[in-house]
Amino acid sequence: MKKGMIDCQRNRVIASVVVSVISGLWIVTPVVSDKLKQTASITLDKMAPLLGLKTVG
Repeated sequence: MKKGMIDCQRNRVIASVVVSVISGLWIVTPVVSDKLKQTASITLDKMAPLLGLKTVG
């Protein structure tokens, strides 16, 4: 095989990997961010009395 064809195939593989990673993040990110928001709000609710802050909501 010629070097150009190998480069082309490698670029195609890299592109497909990048696309699959991005689409995977697209699916995972909302779930993770919801969990992080829940965790952060729970942590804030627990920490606020210690810090003397009033929680909103």
